[in-house]
Amino acid sequence: MKKLAAVMGMIVVASLCGCSDSVLKESPEVLAEKLTTDAELWGLPQDATIDCGKKKIVMEKDKVITCSLTAPSDPQKYEVVVTITDADLVTYEYAYKVVKVEDN
Repeated sequence: MKKLAAVMGMIVVASLCGCSDSVLKESPEVLAEKLTTDAELWGLPQDATIDCGKKKIVMEKDKVITCSLTAPSDPQKYEVVVTITDADLVTYEYAYKVVKVEDN
């Protein structure tokens, strides 16, 4: 099994939204799915899951979102730190990195 090291990536996403607000919101499940799809390229264990919370996320420039990444086959805990690098009412771009969560 591959051990995850610090992994970084960037993606542009178009979100279909019936938004009446003046900001773009994304469901945490959709963001997690996009991260998981992207993560398959960098060797994410097949049993891994990414959790970005329960509340809709406002996609605004410079916002930082921390998601958890766990895999039953790997006892190490990780976080996926997502930074929104650009956003408007229809699309957003983000960069991410995967980091180990150190036990205290």
